[in-house]
Amino acid sequence: MRACFLDTVVVCAMTAVVTLIVGYPLAYALVRVEQPILRSILLVIVVTPLFLGEVVRTYAWIIVLGNNGFINSLLMSLGLIGKPLQLMFTSFGVVVALVHVTLPVMVIMLAAGLSHIDRDYSRAAESLGAGPIRVFLTVTLPLSLPGVVAGTTTAFAWTFSAFATPQLIGGGPRQYDLKSGLPAWVLELQFPLRRDVVRGRAGVDGSGAWTSSACLPPASEDRGALMTPRSTYQKVLGWIGLLTVFVIVAFLILPAAVVTIAAFNDKPILSFPPQTWSWRWFGRALAYEDFRQGFFNGLIVTTWSSTIALCVGGMFAFVIDRYEFPLKSAIEGILISPLVIPHFTVGLGFLILAAQVGLSRGFAIVVICHVILVLPFVLRSVYVSLRNLDQSYEHAASSLGAGPLRVLATVTLPLLLPGLVSGWLFAAILSFNEFTASLFVTSQRTQTLPVAMYNYVREFADPSMAALSVMYIVGTAALIAFANAFLGLGKVLNIEQSH
Repeated sequence: MRACFLDTVVVCAMTAVVTLIVGYPLAYALVRVEQPILRSILLVIVVTPLFLGEVVRTYAWIIVLGNNGFINSLLMSLGLIGKPLQLMFTSFGVVVALVHVTLPVMVIMLAAGLSHIDRDYSRAAESLGAGPIRVFLTVTLPLSLPGVVAGTTTAFAWTFSAFATPQLIGGGPRQYDLKSGLPAWVLELQFPLRRDVVRGRAGVDGSGAWTSSACLPPASEDRGALMTPRSTYQKVLGWIGLLTVFVIVAFLILPAAVVTIAAFNDKPILSFPPQTWSWRWFGRALAYEDFRQGFFNGLIVTTWSSTIALCVGGMFAFVIDRYEFPLKSAIEGILISPLVIPHFTVGLGFLILAAQVGLSRGFAIVVICHVILVLPFVLRSVYVSLRNLDQSYEHAASSLGAGPLRVLATVTLPLLLPGLVSGWLFAAILSFNEFTASLFVTSQRTQTLPVAMYNYVREFADPSMAALSVMYIVGTAALIAFANAFLGLGKVLNIEQSH
């Protein structure tokens, strides 16, 4: 038991560190890119995997890492290997898949920190002769530490609570401690784990103490090369950065591209690339009864949970933004804590609670569980909209005799509509894709689509899941693109660049 815990902590730490290293260049590019269209495309690519759900992403990585999967097929076709590499059922496979799961949230939190760094600090360092690397190490990196801490903590917590990825990529017990699933270990001990939540808010120290070292001139041997506006050295760094971002984006897109191609395989087994092509697995996925029932159950749970979360989260966001009261920070921390609390802990807690009070695993307990999990996203979305709201409109309405309720209905709510819609949309997508907690609180009658998909992967190996995953990916990407075009994901996620 102790060894299992320690091995899990090691894997979580490895995943968090690798995710930070991979995510930082992408977050930096997301904040610094100037072209609106390119920025929008990059933002949609980053955000979409976050809302796909763990089961879909893990299944895609099975096709990428399998013996007949994308990587082995590519290497064998190039003549680099004579037989398939063992990528599945290894710690390497588990960490790679978990990095893909946690990368979007890491990029979002890093971008939120980087976007609030005043560029004047970097310009001041450059004007005194500091080169790009020195500016990054002495200015950008120290000022982005709150985002680094928040992203790393969240990535660690999400990895700690991962269930589908260790189970499906890792395989059975005895091969790798994490594969048997830490949730099973927690069930055996029957107590929830506690952790400290490290919270940081991106900002700039008014005294400039963090950036004072950036004003030191570089070493004399570097001054000539780095003082040139666009020296060869800077151009090389720029091309290296561009190539790095391209590779990371390819890493994000790869599973979706591979599973899309695999969905058209005519053979009833998973293999890549397909030798013959067919649409039949799409029809089978749509006709499979468990998928159909899970889809309708998911709609019921999603509608109720996202609507309730919008009402509750909207009210809390309004109170937190407009009023000062004791324990305000503590309440805010509690409301956003589901971001870092393992989902299996939430699901297990509701399962034990339902058993203690004599409730069956019906829709009510599932909806309440989902409300808790999606509430931070609604709270964040509405709170950012409130912070960007010009209160002079409300004051004008009040000065003309409108009462508080009339001001709320005719001024505040219409101005908050983009934030309310985006909050509800994010909550709906997350609720519909929620798996880990749902696995504990659903029954055969109330199981949602991700749970049905997980059970199918464990029992069958045909491309029906690939076909369903393609529908998932297309639908989610379309909704995220819509949200970005009409609601502005940059503002909702608070990653607009400050100048």
